[in-house]
Amino acid sequence: MKKWASSIASAFFVICGIFSVYFLLVFLYALETGHFFAVLFLLFALILGAISLIGLLPLSASAGMTLEEVKAFNVNKAFNENKAKAERGDRLAQLNLAYCYNLGLGVAKDEVEAVKWYRKAADQGYANAQRSLGLCYLNGEGVAKDEVEAYAYFNLAQPWSWGASGKLAILEKGMSPDARLRGQQRTKELQKEIEAKITAKKAGK
Repeated sequence: MKKWASSIASAFFVICGIFSVYFLLVFLYALETGHFFAVLFLLFALILGAISLIGLLPLSASAGMTLEEVKAFNVNKAFNENKAKAERGDRLAQLNLAYCYNLGLGVAKDEVEAVKWYRKAADQGYANAQRSLGLCYLNGEGVAKDEVEAYAYFNLAQPWSWGASGKLAILEKGMSPDARLRGQQRTKELQKEIEAKITAKKAGK
């Protein structure tokens, strides 16, 4: 009975750790987009992280693990779970995995790999991933700077992704009329490419 209760308690604390990482990712996204709930998400991440560490600390001591190793365990577990789901085609997991690579959570920081997973999620029509990919092109993170490509991805994302419209408006101000026109044309091309990929996936190709 004690063993059973201990297993449930351990699972609870591990889950708290995973959700702590999730809320940290949501906080970073909210902060980037100027969402007014950003501080609330950070608070959730800190509270859940503290619960997880407090609960797992005695276990880690008995296993010879340090506090830093416990933190790494939780982050690595979240990374591995997202990676497994992402490889199976889950677009939310692909976006979370991209965040992990972009921020170095549970894995070495790799902006090129982050772009790869942003793109996979974006190709499934995920607006938040399209916005993030637009930022990569805008800032030259993991890919060559390209304002036309950034414009196109922001344009695709703006009806459904918080913050994409603002990024697009700022970008447009510094673009020439010709560059804006090319951005609009590229938006249409991307939309067709994405629709074709989604159709092909549904058909099982």
